[in-house]
Amino acid sequence: MNGYNAGLFRYLTLKIYWLGIMGALLVAAMLFYPRGTEIAFKSRLHVAGLCFSWAAWIFLFSSLFMAILAGGYFFYNTNILNKYRNADAQKDLQANYEKQFKKAYGKAPRLSFAYITSNIDLYPAKSNLDVAAVITLVNREDEPISELFLSLPSDEFLVVVKKV
Repeated sequence: MNGYNAGLFRYLTLKIYWLGIMGALLVAAMLFYPRGTEIAFKSRLHVAGLCFSWAAWIFLFSSLFMAILAGGYFFYNTNILNKYRNADAQKDLQANYEKQFKKAYGKAPRLSFAYITSNIDLYPAKSNLDVAAVITLVNREDEPISELFLSLPSDEFLVVVKKV
């Protein structure tokens, strides 16, 4: 195996996000750490303002910048590029799909797989694969099949249907 492969970038981005959050919290903890005998929040706030140096500003800004950049990357990937659905929403979508088509095609005759020949090329460096398959379906029921429905994930698939 080749370790993390394509997941390493996402893993490190998540670590950078939490590192940025941790850095901002570290600055807050450093500034509000109790010094001396004063325990009132007002006095801690006053001391924090006095201790807030340029180094603390730069560290806080860079930590928040890292967190915002990494969080923006994850938000873009999970909400803009890809449609995010939690487990319950995905189950509801699947249940509605099955209810919709079960009414019309629940008792329709079904095809059976007779032969499957496939060729799979893996490209681990690009985190990609190419699949070519020839699937032979046979009607083993007495009733003829008038319609054939295929559910495919995208338009990149080429489907050729031949009647034998």
